[in-house]
Amino acid sequence: MKNKMLYIPIFFILVVFYASFYFYKNSTPKQNSINFKCPEYYATDSEYSSSIDKYIHQEVSSNPNATAEDIMRKRYKLLVDNHCEVTLQNLKDKLPSGSGATPSDIIQNELKTYNSTK
Repeated sequence: MKNKMLYIPIFFILVVFYASFYFYKNSTPKQNSINFKCPEYYATDSEYSSSIDKYIHQEVSSNPNATAEDIMRKRYKLLVDNHCEVTLQNLKDKLPSGSGATPSDIIQNELKTYNSTK
């Protein structure tokens, strides 16, 4: 009986250890969102352009096979995850009114703009 009583505290210690590791891991910001700043919060256009260049460089370095669409999808997800409402609204406003734009439509529109400037 004494041996069984010894297992109960050990079990609870393991559960607490696992739970604290799990919650710590899930509360840690994702690598790309650690220093992410919504575009509407940059003071100047050059500061924003510099951050875009840095972001693209990091993405290409970490995933050399990434396409422009892959990078834009990740960037769009960061905008959504960080509640960049002004920027998201600006992206939606670029589409024809009443189009019922989906995230995919927004990304495709931005890709067209990107490809036309190349």
